[in-house]
Formats: sequence, structure tokens, C-alpha cells
Amino acid sequence: MKILEYYRLAAQNKARRFYLTSGTRPYLQTDMGILPMNEKSLVPSEVYSLMDEFLEPNLKEQLLTGLDIHTYLQADENFSLRIAIFRQRGSLALSVKIIESKVKAIEQCSIPKRCYESLLKRPSGLVLIGGSRDSGKSTTARALVDLLVRRQSLHVICYEKITESDFSHYPSSLISRRVLGVDVPDLRDSARMITREDIDVFYLEDVEDAKSFQLALELASRGVLVLATAVSSSVHNLFERVFHTYSNDQYSREILARHLIGVTHQTRLYSSFHEQNFVIFECFTNYPSIKRHIRDGQIFPLINFMKQSGKPDCLTYHRGYEDLVANDVLRWDEVPDEYRG
Repeated sequence: MKILEYYRLAAQNKARRFYLTSGTRPYLQTDMGILPMNEKSLVPSEVYSLMDEFLEPNLKEQLLTGLDIHTYLQADENFSLRIAIFRQRGSLALSVKIIESKVKAIEQCSIPKRCYESLLKRPSGLVLIGGSRDSGKSTTARALVDLLVRRQSLHVICYEKITESDFSHYPSSLISRRVLGVDVPDLRDSARMITREDIDVFYLEDVEDAKSFQLALELASRGVLVLATAVSSSVHNLFERVFHTYSNDQYSREILARHLIGVTHQTRLYSSFHEQNFVIFECFTNYPSIKRHIRDGQIFPLINFMKQSGKPDCLTYHRGYEDLVANDVLRWDEVPDEYRG
């Protein structure tokens, strides 16, 4: 079988990802769990043949040096494939995620309007968009970029791992997209170079270390609106990483307190009651009364503010799960234990 045949089989089963590994059967990941696609195990020659269909010569050379590869393939007019190639069982394996080819409008995402309007209310500053793997945080971030350029005439620069979803053509805005590790070999001089390009908005995919976070913070302090995604399990977890790993000195926290606009976090969950996926959000907005807690790196006062302030743009998962249960979207026994109190 060819890789697009595997894609069509996965699409028929409403899968969002499939796995092709030498020595095992092909598997697909659905809302109901991981299921085999057929009974026949793949042999190494079949996996290598699959990659010959789409892999460019320079990426093949990288594979030969032992590097893992991330690339994408257009499947049809509506979907593309994000492909990770890595070594396993003495051979190669593919993990393929099915994603929509076009950037979604923010109205198609589940984030409450009062939250995203609050995140975009200032012309400059830092917005952090957190979520677990495959939660859709990059989809939300690109939807926010789409909303901004539909409203205003802007120059946007995107630093992405893979330019997998296509933006529309905008009559009065420019979106420049650059691939990390290819167009941007090093982040070290990026802040100085970017600000020379008369930029309004900067999108950074996956803040993974102090270097990438400091780039986002530096640009936010120079008058750029920065949208940055980060893998995390909750807003609390994201603050822990920001305070204790990415900005653990007083100067960085001072800049963060001054220029952080807000944080949003999302989790994808499956409702067996409705047999479909839902995305739930929690949102934090940086108000003047709590900036001192950011300067001091205090997390619990920020979380308590989200829970108790009554601000419409500050939401917690506790309230979100309660709303889903009240609206008969979830059963109470499907709510994680930590959010039942």
C-alpha cells in the first residue's frame, strides 16, 4: 500500500493519526483508542518504499546521519499529513498525524470569545497558548493570527516547525513563514533581525527552552504582539516552567510582569455520551493587581485569581467541566478527579 492509501483507510475510520512500523501491523488512533488497520505486519522494505514516495533527497541524507525527520505531505484539498520519521526495531517507523490543510477561523475553535478578545486587546505584548500534544494549540494560535490580519493591515512573521496549514490570501496583510532549523538555523540573533523588518505580530511555534522563551519576551518588550505556543498540562504547569526554567531571574520576571497579556490552555477530551471530541479551555488575563505575583514568581495567587476574581476572561477547567456536565456534554464520571472539587 502507498501512504495515501493508508491515509484514506484512516480517514474512513475517523482516525486522527496512524503508525507504520517495521515488524508490526499498521495501527491507527481514533477517539476510541488505538486499533490495528489490518492483520499483516510491515517489513522494512515496505516502510522504506513508503518514504521513497514523498521524502526529498536532502531529508533522506539526514536520515542516513541518524537524525529524526519531520515533514508534511498534502493528502487532498482538505487535509495534509504531518509525518515524523524515526528509528525503531533496527529500522524506520512513521507516525502520521492528519490535519486540516486550511487555517481555521477563530469562530470554528472552541475558545470563548471573551477570552480571545481579551488576549488580542493590546497591540504589543506576550500571549502564551499552552496545551498537551495534539490538543490543537497550534490550530488556535494560527486562528488568532488569521483574526488579526482580517481585522487590520499587519506584517506577521511565523517561526514554525512545519508550515502545514495554509493561510488565506489577505488583501492588506503580509504573512512571512519560516521553518525552524531550515530558514532559521539559530534563534540567537532573531530578535535583532526581526525588528528590522517592521513587524507587527510574531508567532512562535513550541517554546521549548529558555532561548526560545527569551526571544518571545524580547520581541514583546520591543512593541511586537507575540503569540507563542508551549506544551504543558495546565496553566499551573505552564507557569511553573516559565518561572522556574525560562525566566528564573528577577529582571526577566519584571519584563514578563510588564508585557504578559495572558495565557490560555486547552485540553482535548472525548465524550462517550456524544461519541465525539471536545476542547475545553482555561484562560488567564494579566491584570495590574496581580503583576507583583509574576515579579515574585508566585503561582498560587495567580491560579486563585483565575478561580475567584469573577473576571469574565479568567476561566478555570473546574468551571469548564461543570458547564459541560450541566449542558449534558459530559457525564460526571468522565471528569478528571482533580476537577471534581
